[in-house]
Amino acid sequence: MTFRLESGDKGLIRISGEVSVDESPQMLAEVETLINQISGNEVVVDLQALSNAHSAILSALLGMVRHAKTKDKSLFFIETPTRLFDLSRVSGLDKVLPCRS
Repeated sequence: MTFRLESGDKGLIRISGEVSVDESPQMLAEVETLINQISGNEVVVDLQALSNAHSAILSALLGMVRHAKTKDKSLFFIETPTRLFDLSRVSGLDKVLPCRS
């Protein structure tokens, strides 16, 4: 596993490292577990230290948003790497992925 997850205060989840295509489902499952453990209704996912970008990561991010909604939580992404943001924009997903700076 080359990615790392950290859970912080006030619903913060940090994703760092490199996520391979094969690891994307595992990352999603682990983030879903962290979302379930957050007591508040807001989840912030910090992507600043994520070192790569591909469609499987975008798919996992969409899965995080969907899972948070099923738990009546709002979720947004901060510090989205430029390459990942550009990929989301090219694919039209920038309109459904809640990114904040």
